Amino acid sequence: MASKGRKAFVEIAEKRSEGEEAEGQDFDFNKPSIPLEREHQEIEDLKSDRQLREMYAKWIIGGLGVEICLAFAFVGFAGVGWFKLEEWLVALLFESTLVQSFVAFVYVLKYLFRN
Repeated sequence: MASKGRKAFVEIAEKRSEGEEAEGQDFDFNKPSIPLEREHQEIEDLKSDRQLREMYAKWIIGGLGVEICLAFAFVGFAGVGWFKLEEWLVALLFESTLVQSFVAFVYVLKYLFRN
């Protein structure tokens, strides 16, 4: 669409430079054409979309960091003896937390940042 607007702009500019009237069209050279305004709006939409995805990514990765810290603390408390858990249960908790964090991190990279 931008090329059509640009072509019309060039045609009107050429006619005016030759002294001809631009067939009833009054073209304001200081005001951007509609396709150009639309392109600027699309750029702003992409910027805000990128900022929103970055915010989501920060929240998800921050939550994963807190979850991993809590899992380490839980395993550490069980190791010190503050409470009694079976060894296989502690290992399962720790491994499942790490796998979940890895999968969520891949999700953030794959779907929030597609390019």
